[in-house]
Amino acid sequence: MKSPSTLQIALGASIAFHVVLLTVRFVDPERFNRVFQDTPLEVILVNAKSNEKPDFAKAIAQASLAGGGEAEKGRATSPLPPSALTQIGESDEDSQRKVESMQE
Repeated sequence: MKSPSTLQIALGASIAFHVVLLTVRFVDPERFNRVFQDTPLEVILVNAKSNEKPDFAKAIAQASLAGGGEAEKGRATSPLPPSALTQIGESDEDSQRKVESMQE
């Protein structure tokens, strides 16, 4: 039987090294455990905006939140007035029937 050449030994060692390298995982245990925990999302609703940064931030925010809420421009909103709440199945005919039954 013929002995393996230097190239074959190097390729075999390289393949073995890469297989071992791909099977070993280095993971921070705390970060890995946080994935499986139900962590609540804290939401703070604020109707204020300021160009000045607060001295001591109490929350992570999209904009500086120190101020009285008198901003001229805010988030984009619809120019239309709020529409009435409708329920599934509600129609003019159903409303008319309800009104007629109440009047009787």
